[in-house]
Amino acid sequence: MRIHRLFGFALTAAVVIVLAAIAAALAVSPGASAANARTLKWDELLPPGWTAPLDKGVIEDPNAPSGIGYDPKFFPVNAALNGKKVRVPGYVVPLDMGGDTTEEFLLVSYLGACIHVPPPPPNQMIYVKTEKPVKFDGLFMAVWTTGTILTQHKDSELGLAGYSMTADAVEPYKGPDLPIEFNKNE
Repeated sequence: MRIHRLFGFALTAAVVIVLAAIAAALAVSPGASAANARTLKWDELLPPGWTAPLDKGVIEDPNAPSGIGYDPKFFPVNAALNGKKVRVPGYVVPLDMGGDTTEEFLLVSYLGACIHVPPPPPNQMIYVKTEKPVKFDGLFMAVWTTGTILTQHKDSELGLAGYSMTADAVEPYKGPDLPIEFNKNE
């Protein structure tokens, strides 16, 4: 009887050790976050089958820098993306100008977005918050941003973003010639 208990204890301990080793092997390290994320194209932020309204949705907004904004009900987001780990290329539009770093920015698909009026529609902007400051070169920087995307609106002085993300990683864009608009060339 004592041998059976000893054998049972040894077997249980071995199983626990093997399961711990498997869990450690499957753990996601910060450097592996991009490898485990789905690369997203900007047109995937739009709901399937949706087309932009030609005569609706642009509204006068006294809080917007240009006095023009968008009514989010005319620019729905893709609900299937909510809570998904994604990697998105885009341009940084800093919201908190702290020297040459930012911890809060809008990720947009084309160079110059949010400077022109009106800004991109909400379903084509992602509000990004980082845990650590991101160093940027110049006003607009092209980056890969990786994190969990949420279908959660976030208003800022530069526009209303239809998506929010806490970034796991923000890395300089590396690839072929830098496209002006990512959803056409990426």
